Amino acid sequence: MTLRDATGSVQLKCGFDTMSAEQWQSAKALKLADRITVTGAAGFNTFHATQTPTVFADTLSILLPGQFGDTELLGSEREAVTKQFFLSRLRTKAQLFFASRGFEEFDAYYLSSRQVSYAITSLRVVFPGFGAPTFMAPSPASQLLTALFAAPSSKVFCVSRCFSNEIRDGYTSAESPLVCLMQLAASTETLCQLGEDCIKAVFSDIVTMPDLAETHQAWLGSDSWLRQQFSLETESEEVSEPTIQIFPPPNTAVSHGLQSVFRISWPERFVLVEGHTQLIDTKLSLGGFTLHLERMIPALRTVILRRLRPL
Repeated sequence: MTLRDATGSVQLKCGFDTMSAEQWQSAKALKLADRITVTGAAGFNTFHATQTPTVFADTLSILLPGQFGDTELLGSEREAVTKQFFLSRLRTKAQLFFASRGFEEFDAYYLSSRQVSYAITSLRVVFPGFGAPTFMAPSPASQLLTALFAAPSSKVFCVSRCFSNEIRDGYTSAESPLVCLMQLAASTETLCQLGEDCIKAVFSDIVTMPDLAETHQAWLGSDSWLRQQFSLETESEEVSEPTIQIFPPPNTAVSHGLQSVFRISWPERFVLVEGHTQLIDTKLSLGGFTLHLERMIPALRTVILRRLRPL
């Protein structure tokens, strides 16, 4: 039979003369797509015209659902795959939370025909088939703003990625996944509370992680996190508990209607939410924030620096 793992495939040879009776019965009961672990000797099957890499099994066991499959993967590779599964789980929980709060989900595009002036430099896509220079959009903000006025709801959000060729911190990749939202008639306090409620909802079952439960349960169960008012001259300091930090806009931005800038910081300098409010009319305000999904993982466990992978 053929046995396949992340590195390729080999032939698996099971024989009643090399295995115990129980192991032999397990081998005979195998079905297509069963996940198994095998120990044995590597060699070549000389019965084929071309010598085929073969594993001559000594022991064999069928993996139960939830057990690790490819135990021979390098530790760093297995850790990366596990983080991607966990990241998907965090994203799904965030989507469910915002949907429950009446936000309409919007599917943003990643490619742009122009290089928009953002604080983060756009990545250029080199592909002659497009017929024109093309760029990866660092932010879906402009699309969300358009969707906000076309949607039946005054609240919209999207799951997107921030593509960047700049290193921002040790935990954010060059294609960082994030959730962005915008809301009409939203105050700073409304958005701050929404961000706090979202993080609590996404981390709601953190108590299933015994080594984190005692430390984090008090934060997630508290009625309201600490609010701090900062001036623009205040230096960033590490917080000892989840903290909502609110900043006034710089004088140069007041003319553009910017009212406030805020962020939610997690201990060890992890900024999980960054947002703002602004006036777009004499009486109408607009606000929004970005939830950094990727930073939520190192907020729970120490992880290696993000890096590009040869996919």
